[in-house]
Amino acid sequence: MLNHSPILTRSILLVVLLSTARGSQASGHQNAIPPDQKTPLKVYPPSADQQSKPGTGKFVIFTREPVGKSSEYVAGAWECIPSEPDRPITKRVDFCHSSWSASPLLSGLVADDSKGRCPRFVRLQVNSDDRTYTVKIYDIDYRTWDVRCVWQGKQFQGFGTLGRSIICSTSDGWIRIDAETGALSKDVPFEPLWTDGDFWVVSKPNDSSSIWSYHRTTGEYVARFAAFDRRQWASFRRSLSTDGKSLAWALISWSDFGKWTNRTDDGKRRGGLVDGRLVLQRMHVKDDLILPFQVWAEPSSAFGISPKIHQLEFVTNSEIQIRRSVDDRKLSHNLWTVDVTTGHSTTSIVKHEDVQEDCSMIGRVPVPDYLRAGVNKVRYFGRGELAVAFMMHKGIIADWPQFDECTGGVSNDGRHVLFHAKKGPLAGHLYYGNLATRQVIRWQLPPALANSAIDEFAWVETP
Repeated sequence: MLNHSPILTRSILLVVLLSTARGSQASGHQNAIPPDQKTPLKVYPPSADQQSKPGTGKFVIFTREPVGKSSEYVAGAWECIPSEPDRPITKRVDFCHSSWSASPLLSGLVADDSKGRCPRFVRLQVNSDDRTYTVKIYDIDYRTWDVRCVWQGKQFQGFGTLGRSIICSTSDGWIRIDAETGALSKDVPFEPLWTDGDFWVVSKPNDSSSIWSYHRTTGEYVARFAAFDRRQWASFRRSLSTDGKSLAWALISWSDFGKWTNRTDDGKRRGGLVDGRLVLQRMHVKDDLILPFQVWAEPSSAFGISPKIHQLEFVTNSEIQIRRSVDDRKLSHNLWTVDVTTGHSTTSIVKHEDVQEDCSMIGRVPVPDYLRAGVNKVRYFGRGELAVAFMMHKGIIADWPQFDECTGGVSNDGRHVLFHAKKGPLAGHLYYGNLATRQVIRWQLPPALANSAIDEFAWVETP
C-alpha cells in the first residue's frame, strides 16, 4: 500500500503559477498604485438605444493602458461587436490601477473543461503595499455594462464548474459562486484536488487518509482510494478510469531519481534509464497492484528530470496503457498494456510516425477541417492558435509569430476568432474571423487602444 499522509493540495501549484504570471506582466513600481482606490474607476455604459440585443455575440478586449508615469497602468475592457462592423471598438470600463490586465475568472488555470464559460465573472490582480498583490472579482452585465466588485482578497482562482456553480480556491477557503445569480457561498462539501473527464478527485473534510472520485453530473461519490503524500515522488502522472473506479499512477521516487547518475566527462547530467513503478488503485480491492518499469529520462531545468512517459491512459475500464521511451532514439515508443484486474501485461513497439495526433480539437475547441493541417504547429498559443492559423489561412500573416508578438482569442464553439499583431504593419488593427463563413472584418484601433497593451480576448453573449 502507498504511505498514508495528508494530501498535498493544488494551492501550492497555483501560488507558483500566479507568481510566474505576475513576474511576466507586472512591470510597474508598487508605489505607483494609489492605495484604497475606487473600483471600478469609471464605467462607460452604452445608452439604452445602443445596448446590444439579447444573444448578441461580442469580443471583450482586456487591456492595460499607460497613464501618468511610465510605470503606471489602468486595467480596462473594450467592446467589439462583429455583427455590427460599422460600430467602432468602444471602451467600456476602467477597472483600477494595476500592473496586470483583467481576464475571465475561468481562464487558463481551470482544472476541468470550463475554460471560457461564465465570462460575466472577471478576475484582476492589483498591486499591494506589501509588494505582493490582491485579487478583485467583478460581475459584469455585458448588455448594460453594470460592473460590480463582488470579492477582494489575497487569492482567488477558479477551479471548475459543477452544474450552475463555479468552485473557486481562495485565501478564505473554498467558495462557490452561483453562475446565474452571482451569489457567493462557502458551502463546498469537499476539497477538490484535480479533475479527469467527468470526474473530480476530492478529499472529504476530516479525512486525510482517503481521496474520492466524484461524478460532477450525478453528484455521486463513486470510489474511495488511499491517499498518499505526493511530495515523496520526484515525478508522477495519473489517470482515472472512465467509470471512476480505478486510479493509475506512474511514479518515480526520489530514491530512484537519486540512482540516475549518468553524467558526461565534464560533469553534466545526460539522459538515461530510470526506475519507475505503475501503481493501480482499484475500487473494493484493498491491496494496490504495483508493477515496476523503466523509462528514458532527460535533464530538466525546472524539475531536474523529465521522464519520457508520453501517455498514461485507460483504454477501457479494465485495461491501461503506458506509452514511453526506453532509449534516446526518437523513432519509436514502447507501448505497455496492463490488465487492471490481473496485472498481466503485453509490450509492443510503436513507431513515432504511427502516433496520430488528434487535430480535431485544440484546448477543447473544435477545429474546422480546413485548418487541421495548420494547428498544433506550435504549442505556446493554446486555443488562441486557432486565430493565428485562420489568419495564416487567409493570407493576412505569412509565418507563425512568436508568443509575445500577437494576441489571439476564440469562442468556445470554435466559430469566432479575434487577432491582434503587437508589432509590424498589422499592429494598428484588429482582425475578426468567422470560421464557418470564412468572413474577415478589420477595425482600425482607436488611439487609446492602440497605445495600450492588448493582453486577452473573451467571447461573450449579451444576456
